[in-house]
Amino acid sequence: MIKNALRLTALSLGALAAAGCTTPKQAQLTAIAAPPPPHIEAPPAPPPGLSLPDHLQLVVNLLKIGDSAHAEAELKEILAKAPDNKSALYLTQQIETPIAKLYPKASFRVKLGRDASLPALAQTYLGNPLGFYGLARYNAIAVPAKVTAGQTIRIPKTRIAIAARAAKSSAAAQTPDAADAPAQVASLPANADTDAQAAQKMADQYYKTGLTLFQHQDLDGAIAAWDKVLAIDPNYKDAQLNRAQALQLKENLKKLGG
Repeated sequence: MIKNALRLTALSLGALAAAGCTTPKQAQLTAIAAPPPPHIEAPPAPPPGLSLPDHLQLVVNLLKIGDSAHAEAELKEILAKAPDNKSALYLTQQIETPIAKLYPKASFRVKLGRDASLPALAQTYLGNPLGFYGLARYNAIAVPAKVTAGQTIRIPKTRIAIAARAAKSSAAAQTPDAADAPAQVASLPANADTDAQAAQKMADQYYKTGLTLFQHQDLDGAIAAWDKVLAIDPNYKDAQLNRAQALQLKENLKKLGG
């Protein structure tokens, strides 16, 4: 392990060797060395592990952008530490259960209001906002975060959903101008800004984790951390660049070892 660490350090520092002091063999090693490691103004301290609420929020954010593969991997990590966590078990069910078993075929339709979202509909008609991913699958919606106002959503006719529809109809009938209101429009406030901020926070935390792992010469760990960043934000430029450098350095190490 020490030998490998010294080899990785030598590669990272090879570009600093004086041109007049290199032997032909050293020049050959320098020629295939990877680009220098990412520039870091102030090396961050190793970040603490995600808290359970933050880890669950990461899963929700991944599901909202349609990345069920990474979300499922994160859920496995959560359940390894907290096997009885109800939210993690519920989200796993939303991902893995065949849709025909998850919800009945019979349904009714609602239209999304201007400020509505799938989690809001899930809260109203399914009794749990985390049911948004199953609801998206039920409607063949690949990216739950991209629903739009006026979009028609099928709601499975569960007992909770039927009771919620009856309650909304009763409330609408008691409203003076209910006749002028669009029927079956969900108008619970959306939390898009909060979700975006939480997603950015998670992406930044995973990015810093990748930097720390890279500094500790754990290339696989750094690449995995930056993969998670890009799952949340595919346009995260620093993560793209640093991941590419880590992959190149890993490839160079293979060539030296071979």
